[in-house]
Amino acid sequence: SLNSDCETGYKGYYVDISHRNQEHDLETHKKSLLNLLGDSIAKSFDLEKNRVDRVNEVLGSLGKITNADRVYIFDKKSGDNNRPILSQNYEWCRDGIESQMSNDVVFDVDLKELVPRWYSKLVESKSYLSGIVRHFPGEERDILEPQDIVSILVTPIWYGNEFFGFIGFDDCTEERVWNDEESKLLTVFGSLMIASWIYEDSLETVESQLKEVKKLQSEREQFLKMVSHQFKTPLSVIRLNTELLSQFSKKMTGGELSFVEKKIQRIESSISKFEELIEAILVGNSAHLLEITPEPLNVNEWFEEFAAQKTKDFNEIKELRIRPCTSGPKHIKLSFSQKTLD
Repeated sequence: SLNSDCETGYKGYYVDISHRNQEHDLETHKKSLLNLLGDSIAKSFDLEKNRVDRVNEVLGSLGKITNADRVYIFDKKSGDNNRPILSQNYEWCRDGIESQMSNDVVFDVDLKELVPRWYSKLVESKSYLSGIVRHFPGEERDILEPQDIVSILVTPIWYGNEFFGFIGFDDCTEERVWNDEESKLLTVFGSLMIASWIYEDSLETVESQLKEVKKLQSEREQFLKMVSHQFKTPLSVIRLNTELLSQFSKKMTGGELSFVEKKIQRIESSISKFEELIEAILVGNSAHLLEITPEPLNVNEWFEEFAAQKTKDFNEIKELRIRPCTSGPKHIKLSFSQKTLD
């Protein structure tokens, strides 16, 4: 049999089971909170929904499982850890409980100035604050009692070394003492939601940067096409005049003819190379200039060919000597194409 003092009769002895029941209830509640934490992770990072809907859904689940009348978030709008300015932007209320979202007192709150005891607990000590409101200092009661708050739990929201605000749990119907273990566990939910916000904001930043990069890339391509087209006109003029010079040179003889022909060949060679580069830019195929040469390059042979070509191209160069490299490797692997080196 069970009497009014939670004692049960067993073979003539009375055994007090109230403490055992409390421990059992606490363990059950902790398991429920841990299950809710796992569910809240999925909800908080479900970016298919907007932030307000995600947060309010988690706050609603917290309110129901903790049997609170009102659950809300004050998040930092400006300032830093030394002077955080907070506003309430998210709230869940039980049926019949008045919302405070239209109350001016919940916006632009200077925590350090308005409730210094809260600042000391939440920011300086990184700890939760709870209690029965009628036991609070007068300046705090003046704020809480008009909101019909009878007892309250406030858990800080920290992420890394930055204070982001707090989650509040109001009881508007009865005086309630919050369990220490439960209060500490509830602080995890605030950090979870802030982590999801930071993740969401970082994705938006990356997407914005990608759009900007694509815009700049498009502008660059348009610019290159414009410049390339502008180059084609003077190149055509140069080629036309080179052909005229070639016709004129046929009337020359001896050394003059050889000199002019050599210069004309050099001009035509340069025009061909320039046109090839312009065409590559126009068709968006300039990437081949940055391709890596697959086979190692014989440095000494390349420079010998380079010297021979330049001696041939430039009449002013009487002799161009290349000193072979004997201390280093004869072959090297280029990190770009040989055409780029040329």
